[in-house]
Amino acid sequence: MLRFTRTLACISALGLVTAGCASAPATHAAPQFAPAPANSNRAFSPFVRSNGFLFLAGQMGTDSTGKLAPGGIKEETRHAMQNIKSLLERNGSSMDRVVRCLVLLADIADRPAMSDV
Repeated sequence: MLRFTRTLACISALGLVTAGCASAPATHAAPQFAPAPANSNRAFSPFVRSNGFLFLAGQMGTDSTGKLAPGGIKEETRHAMQNIKSLLERNGSSMDRVVRCLVLLADIADRPAMSDV
């Protein structure tokens, strides 16, 4: 269980990404909250759109079934990054428009393996 908890902390923080959309609106509109996916047990919106930016919630290293990807921190990181990329692209942005990414690790020993990905 310790391994799962340590990995979960790392992967969920990977999704703290701010990504610019294609164009910023001329006026300040109210933030738009995306509904949580129907098959999700998470109590938060996957992203918020505000003034031309997407603010992503934490993305985990899960596969299409919602299960944690097998193979350890590298595979979980790959899946988390793919989940981030997919969410950005479905909402009119891309990885090359990311302006900030914050990663928090519960165990700094996972940093080299996570950084390799």
